[in-house]
Amino acid sequence: MYFYQWSAYGDKLETYPLDQDWLAENIPKLKAFYDDFLVECKNPDKHLAPLVSNVKSDKLALAYNIAKSHLELAKQAVEDAKSDLIHLADGKKCNISGLLVSPVEKKGSVSYAKAIKDLLPGADLEPYRGKSTSYWLIK
Repeated sequence: MYFYQWSAYGDKLETYPLDQDWLAENIPKLKAFYDDFLVECKNPDKHLAPLVSNVKSDKLALAYNIAKSHLELAKQAVEDAKSDLIHLADGKKCNISGLLVSPVEKKGSVSYAKAIKDLLPGADLEPYRGKSTSYWLIK
């Protein structure tokens, strides 16, 4: 069998021995993919539509931006107060008006992905992958 590849950066012709088992398994998959492709070609609108739609709501966008600003200011106020409490504790575990202020030292976490990569190169981790997550990002 001949497998020819072309790109703007070069081309390559490779020769492989005929594998009837591979053909029997994959030709139906390739045919199904091609049939789906032909169906999609008849209705390309969903593939040509903009990836991002534009919706106007100045009121909601303003409310979000104001809330986000308040959150950032609150986070900074918490960090400033924390810094002052730590300074007041003077390096010792301390109870300051009901707040326990104490130093904590934790060991670094183990990078299991790096360990597996180094110790078991080529290991297939897909069976151990957790469920995917979905969330909204607002910038």
